Amino acid sequence: MNSPIGTLCPLDEPFEVKMSALDLAVGNDHKEIVELLIAKDADVHAKIFPHKDAKPDTGRTVLHGAAFMGHEEIVELLIANVPNVNSKDQKGKIPLDWVRSSEHPDVAALLFKPRR
Repeated sequence: MNSPIGTLCPLDEPFEVKMSALDLAVGNDHKEIVELLIAKDADVHAKIFPHKDAKPDTGRTVLHGAAFMGHEEIVELLIANVPNVNSKDQKGKIPLDWVRSSEHPDVAALLFKPRR
């Protein structure tokens, strides 16, 4: 069975509301859809657009967003699929900085854990 994912909206390009399908799934804490999109090669490094009037280049990735929102399972999934969990946004903040500002200690622990 062929999946319509990617035909209804781009996997990692902003559509009309300036959010990719991956960004939308992360923002709504839909782990299964995030897994599906990653399996379909969605770009986990794609920049996010927090809302339709946001500046187009904040430098934030879906990992920054998931960390800020405290979506622990999605953060865990993204960590497994990104080589650099310390990517900086335009203000020089890494996802761990965003977690600290939103007070999600379990997510902070995931990001602070040493990688192989």
